Amino acid sequence: MTRAREVTDIVLIAVSFVLIGYGFFIPAKAVVGQVLLELAWMAAPKDAKVPKPWPWADINPIARIKVDDLDISEIILAGAHGWLLPFGSGHVDGKSEPGRPGHSVVAAHRDTHFSFLKNIKIGMAVSVESHGG
Repeated sequence: MTRAREVTDIVLIAVSFVLIGYGFFIPAKAVVGQVLLELAWMAAPKDAKVPKPWPWADINPIARIKVDDLDISEIILAGAHGWLLPFGSGHVDGKSEPGRPGHSVVAAHRDTHFSFLKNIKIGMAVSVESHGG
């Protein structure tokens, strides 16, 4: 009976560690993704396409949202697909690109990339910068 209990305890502890690790995975992916995207954004010449933020990346940074009062800078990616949103905010296909005339729609997770929105106050400037400036 004690052997079965030991095995059960070990399995439950292992499952707990897996679930805890998974809970940290999305926020960690968000932070690391934005750092790599920001580095790629800054490294790109103004007249060229932004390079891949990591070698196997299939995402394309197209703009940046800045809120200077909150010291916020978020890269906007082309497309607002579920697999893309853990890395950053995404531009919804079919709408005007950020910084261009017309309505632009950007989506992001409210608990990671857009968590700063709860701190926005009337009068704060929110700027959008396309890669060309």
